[in-house]
Amino acid sequence: MELTRENFRAMIYYDFQCGLSRQECIDQLTSTFGDKAPSFATVKRWYNKFNRGRRSLTDESHEGRSKSVVVSENIDAVQKLIMQDRHVTYCEIETTLGISSTNIYKILHDHLAVKKVCSRSHIIPDFFLFPRLKVWLGGQKFSSNEVIASVDAYFAKQDAQYYLNRLKGWEHRWKKCIDLKGDYVEK
Repeated sequence: MELTRENFRAMIYYDFQCGLSRQECIDQLTSTFGDKAPSFATVKRWYNKFNRGRRSLTDESHEGRSKSVVVSENIDAVQKLIMQDRHVTYCEIETTLGISSTNIYKILHDHLAVKKVCSRSHIIPDFFLFPRLKVWLGGQKFSSNEVIASVDAYFAKQDAQYYLNRLKGWEHRWKKCIDLKGDYVEK
């Protein structure tokens, strides 16, 4: 019997409801179905959807949208906008061309090999704090007070070297931004 995506999603949902972590879920699926099992990224994506309250296992319809807007004319249009203003934002590209931010990302990173170097924001960035925190919290269910306590516990267990290493990574980014004279992207 060939299992469908919906069959695997039902198994992922069951594991989610049973309180299994993402890793425990993927371990069970892999031990049972081998290379036919969904990837860890798929399990993680569905756990996130379930955490946000989704209960449907079927694909959402995207009526009214073309199959792909990542076509040469849109790639050229995005490139032209970047060349006109290297500080152009996703929101400005989205508004100008009517392309979703997901497709803008694909065009910038997959087709134009462009990457963001610095942000227009002058607020201290939190990018160096949250990726590991997301892993720490992953696969758990909390009440609002429990999540605050868990976040506090996570940061309390970090030593000074953790923060120093994160800040040194930030220093590398802002030096790169200065070297590029504030340009938002580089090739």
